Amino acid sequence: MGMQSSKDVEEFREEVTKWVKTLKTVDTVIGKWIKVQKDYLKLQPIFLQSDDIRNSLPDETKRFEKVDADF
Repeated sequence: MGMQSSKDVEEFREEVTKWVKTLKTVDTVIGKWIKVQKDYLKLQPIFLQSDDIRNSLPDETKRFEKVDADF
């Protein structure tokens, strides 16, 4: 984004704009992936290590185990 404000960018403005858009998308995807990983780390011990939860929520436990296996 710093390059966009440069006075010498005019010749490359279109390419720089495309890269800015692409890098923003990459940043968004990485941010969402980090959130998914953090949420997984919170849920893993609940559904995979807690017998009380596994017995209380058998359907949700099976669904979590399937998603866990898929990933």
